[in-house]
Amino acid sequence: MLVYTYSQHKVGGSNPPFSTKIEIMSDEREQIVLDRPNGKMVILTLQEFNPEMEVDEILRIDYGNIMGELLTFPVLFNRIANLQAEMASVVAEAKLDTDIFEAQLMEEYRKKLAAGSEKGKVTAIEVENALKLDARYRAKKTLYIKHQKNLAYLDSLYWSAKSKDDKLNKLSDKLRPEDMDKEVLEGVVNGILIKFTKKSIL
Repeated sequence: MLVYTYSQHKVGGSNPPFSTKIEIMSDEREQIVLDRPNGKMVILTLQEFNPEMEVDEILRIDYGNIMGELLTFPVLFNRIANLQAEMASVVAEAKLDTDIFEAQLMEEYRKKLAAGSEKGKVTAIEVENALKLDARYRAKKTLYIKHQKNLAYLDSLYWSAKSKDDKLNKLSDKLRPEDMDKEVLEGVVNGILIKFTKKSIL
């Protein structure tokens, strides 16, 4: 079972439109089940994350479907935050791997160059130059730089998404209780499939 933590959008002083009880199941597709006061349950199915989706589409607020935005965007924002954290871990691991490989390779070239030197000595610049010309080192360094670039992109996306999430929180505070009873259209919003079903009576 997976646990997603995200902001709960609600009207100040009134009951929230959806209960805070959330069931999250890990399957081929992750699902989040929300209870509504009107006797229905909202089932949010997380679609396969598409990293190539239009950023402007993600960050634009659909004022014609505010309830859909309030339902789905916190989930998408959570996924972006998770991706950012995972990418930060990848960058940290790549840096450690590159640093260790660099140290080992420098020692290897220091011994090799010293053995080929008449005086048995080698300068730091000679070792550094040999290191930079090594194809294995260049490959690791290039991969590390690529990871850094991806992390920078996700950082930018995260802060832009956080800005939208903050705006949605402010909008939810201005909604009246009757606004919360408006029917939310089924469909895909922010990469999340919205479907409704009646609550089962046990």
